[in-house]
Amino acid sequence: MQDEYLWVQSQAERLTSANSNFIDRHYIAFSKLTQLLIPEDCDKLNNIAYSGLKLISDKSFGDIPANEVSLFKIILNFDGSLPSYPVLNGVPYTAVFEDSPIKTFTDSRAESLKTAIKATGKITVFDKIVGTGFLVAPNVVMTNRHVAQLLAQETKLGWNFISDSFIDFEGETDNTITKLCKITKILYAPAARINSQKIDHDKLDVAFLQIQTVNNMPEPVHFNTSCDLDNGDDIFAIGFPVQQLKSQDGADFMQKFFDRYLGSKKVAPGKIINCDCSYPGRKCHSASTLAGNSGSLIVKSNSESIAAAIHYGGCTQPVRENWCHDIAYFINDANNAEMRKIIADNDCKILSL
Repeated sequence: MQDEYLWVQSQAERLTSANSNFIDRHYIAFSKLTQLLIPEDCDKLNNIAYSGLKLISDKSFGDIPANEVSLFKIILNFDGSLPSYPVLNGVPYTAVFEDSPIKTFTDSRAESLKTAIKATGKITVFDKIVGTGFLVAPNVVMTNRHVAQLLAQETKLGWNFISDSFIDFEGETDNTITKLCKITKILYAPAARINSQKIDHDKLDVAFLQIQTVNNMPEPVHFNTSCDLDNGDDIFAIGFPVQQLKSQDGADFMQKFFDRYLGSKKVAPGKIINCDCSYPGRKCHSASTLAGNSGSLIVKSNSESIAAAIHYGGCTQPVRENWCHDIAYFINDANNAEMRKIIADNDCKILSL
């Protein structure tokens, strides 16, 4: 809990010093979201939000009740600098965020993002979201190796699933519709096991999963061996961020809000940025991510139907960074012959300019 207080305080100090209308900006954005997700109790949540924002504006961080700290971790993300837009009706829903160049840019690419959004799903085992995957062939999904490790145990004879595992290609905010496909086989994962608690940029963190298809499957995204990712490129990360936020005082309406907001499909705009990750084929990006984003599809602006990269990790200290594998680099790498064979044998479409 102390870490959450410190995060709220540091974020709030940054925002209040930069914005004279801090309370109104965040309150209006949050109230739009509560009206969408929990209209039956939105007034209760909005009253809590307004009172807490006033405390934050007055620098009275310690007066925020302990059971409300998790709520303000969400509210303070509505400054528009690192948005993670909910998906509604197949496109990013930006209305709850204030106007900004990022919002305008995302709106301009909404139609182009539809294929990539539909092709992205949440991976679950024991009904718990463990990561994100995206469709790269009619019955093949790409994700991280460390996500695959949560689904099955690796033996000398292959992979043994620990329980039934699924990918759901729906998962929009406050939408109960599903497109659930059972994961039946781990087709490929590099030999080196991934430690999910410690980022090792020297290991390729990808896996290909075979799934059982259902009716009206989404269109797969494609690969492109000439899809370069350069510093400054505009990108979108599509995935299912989750975080363990729980109401601590039995406030059912607050818990209902958490459940409806977290774990749903999100689109996070960002850029490829400079960082200290100098390993070949690894890129740093600024899109907002949380746990659950592992395996998120990253597409490049103006090439949104191409799987440009796959997100595999991030950190917030000492600086905020997120990392992804440049897919074209690893397809072209002669050391990845087995991965290229899996791609070729499973009808994954590769474009080349």
